[in-house]
Amino acid sequence: MVCNKSQEKVESIIPGRETSSGLTHFYKDGGRWKFLAEEEYETRKSELPGLSFAVKYPFSQFEQKAATLSDLTELMQSIGVDEAAIVHREVTSTHGRESIPAGEPLYYSSASIND
Repeated sequence: MVCNKSQEKVESIIPGRETSSGLTHFYKDGGRWKFLAEEEYETRKSELPGLSFAVKYPFSQFEQKAATLSDLTELMQSIGVDEAAIVHREVTSTHGRESIPAGEPLYYSSASIND
């Protein structure tokens, strides 16, 4: 997640899009960034890997800043995401303690604050 000062025009991190709104998921596939805009989420969420990034407030200089993001493959191994599983292992909902189906996203958060 990257938070910026409020801007009048929010530029999209999705190539070819001038503006953006809502949650954008993104991940690397074959060394290239792939993006999924909020309005496409319900129809295309099955295309997302077991772990991806999500950002609500896009940021400038995406390629440069994205180079500092964690490697999702390594992160999946360290937190135990099994893409073949029917449910996310040992992850339960806070609303009823039931297991979360593998088709639903998991969100991992980290923060880096600098001036």
